[in-house]
Formats: sequence, C-alpha cells, structure tokens
Amino acid sequence: MIGPERKAYPKRARDSRKHGSLTVDELKALYEKSRGKVIVFTGAGISVSSGVSVFSSKGGLYDRARRKFKVKDGMTLFSDRFYRKRTKEAIQFFAELGLEVRSASPTSTHFSLVDLEASILRHVTLNVDGLLPRAGASIWDPVKNPAGKTIEFHGNLQDTLCVSCGDIQTLSLSDMKKLKAGKDILCGQCSKSLRPKIMLYDDHDGELITPSYVWDVLKADLLEAELVLWVGISFEQSASVSYYRRVLRLAPALKMVVVNPSEEALWNLKSALSEIPGPERLSSVLEESDSFFKALVEGAGPSPNQTPTHKHRKFRRIVTSHSSSSDRSSPSALREQENLN
Repeated sequence: MIGPERKAYPKRARDSRKHGSLTVDELKALYEKSRGKVIVFTGAGISVSSGVSVFSSKGGLYDRARRKFKVKDGMTLFSDRFYRKRTKEAIQFFAELGLEVRSASPTSTHFSLVDLEASILRHVTLNVDGLLPRAGASIWDPVKNPAGKTIEFHGNLQDTLCVSCGDIQTLSLSDMKKLKAGKDILCGQCSKSLRPKIMLYDDHDGELITPSYVWDVLKADLLEAELVLWVGISFEQSASVSYYRRVLRLAPALKMVVVNPSEEALWNLKSALSEIPGPERLSSVLEESDSFFKALVEGAGPSPNQTPTHKHRKFRRIVTSHSSSSDRSSPSALREQENLN
C-alpha cells in the first residue's frame, strides 16, 4: 500500500523497451561493488505478497473509495480538500485500511531490507502500510532517530498526528477500531483531535508528516551514493516519476536500476522522461522483489564499518536545527511541481 499518486504521462513508442536490461547476478555484482553506498526506493510491489491493497489496480483502494463514497474518482478521497470537507468519513476509511494492514504480515522483502541495512546507505519507502517497522526496520526520525536508515516518505497508516502540537502517536488496535467507528482519539499532549499521519494530495499538513528538510538527508546521501535501486515501483503514477526526476537532477551521473517483474515499469518511466538516460545510467532487472532480495541476502558479505563523513556530520547539524536549504520541497509540494523538468 503506497501513498496516493496521480497518473503519470502518455507513453512513448515501444522501440527501446529492452534497453539496459540486467540479470539478477549482474545487479548483485553492482550491489557488492557499491556496498554501503546504495540507496533503495521501494513501492507497492514489495508488499504485494502480503496481500495488502494497492491503489490503482482493479478493486484496489481507488475503486473501493469511489464506490463507498460515491465519488467520480476514488483518488478524490486521498486529497486534502476531501479530508477537510468530510473529515470524519475520511478518517473512518483510513482506519479501515489501517485495520486491513494489521492483518497482513511483512514479506520476505521487508525482512531482507532489514538484514541489508548495514550495507544500504538509505532506504526510502513510498508505502504507508507500516510493514517495514513491523519487520524491524530502523525508521528515520529527525529528532528521535536521526541515524535511522528507512524514511517513510508518505507516512504510516498506523500513526496519528496532532496538527496542534506536532505530536506523533502510534495507534493501538482498540484506538484504530474507535476511529473506524467514528469516535475521536485525542492527543495525549494537548487533548486535540488527531489525524492519520499519511500524505494526501496537496496536504496542508504535509510539512508535519514529511518535513521538507528530508531532502537534505537525501542530498547528503546522494553525494555518497554509487547506486540507486527503484524496487516495486511501477512508475504509473506521477509522484514516483517526480521523485526519480528529483534524484536525477541532484545526482545526474549515478547508476540507477529499476527492479520489477514487469517490463512496463521501466517503460512507464521512460515514457515520462523528456530525455532517456543511456543504459550506463538507467537499467532494469525483471524480477519480483522477494526473490531479488533473497538473492542479495544470500550473497551478502560482511558490511564495511563506515565512519560518518564530513558531509554527514554537517547534515546532522542541519537536521538538529531544522535549518533551511536551497532545495526544499515536501512530497506534497513535489506533486504540485510534478510537471517541472
């Protein structure tokens, strides 16, 4: 289950689909060569085998939202505008989704990503299903855990946010059921009502969900990185394409690989780009995430013990002070700028 995204762009002619394809063994060799300097972006594909719903598939979340709320487009429910207008109903629906996810279990991909944390520079997930922390992932938090490896870019259905004081709380099962029943859950700090901590379209509270200085984290990481993997992301939606463009703009020389069992993923990405990178910079591996990460874990050697570099020490000061950067955009703001570049 991933954060909501708008549809991407018209597709190109299909004459370059095989461009830049790699085998699993070839990508394993690249990973080992770049060990400790790998950034991984993950999407809905890594949770498919757990049985959780995805957004745009037939019978998926958009479909369910459209039928339940009698709206023309199910994506409407995941907008800030709908949330402000029909807050109680939106919270009930999100609580229903949260309860659905609680019945699912992390996949082997989730556990493999935890096993590989020592050899990954950063993991950015677009999923809001909360399966990664349940698998034991170290979740990044600018105050509580700045050393965390995994950034939940679109939030987590299991968490609530108080927009009055900024406090974040993880919901108990009983509280989740109360929200589904239409009852309010109050902040333990200031007694104000709580909202789900997931990113909506044009979210007015987006800065509290994923602060814009998260890109300071990624900018510092990209200076260190040698390889970026995009795993389980179909690139059918424009937000994921926007993130790819942003990374490409920040680190144009980096090698990037799309890992997906469908060749459509790389094809969708290329269709949305005005200029297609050559195979030395953009490749694909046709493989499901579970089998791909199993291969990585089985072939993993000892990870290097990295000493924080000057760039990372500088970044920690940036995060601690919540200072500005010259390239600050929240995921919500990125959606508003998704036609740039």
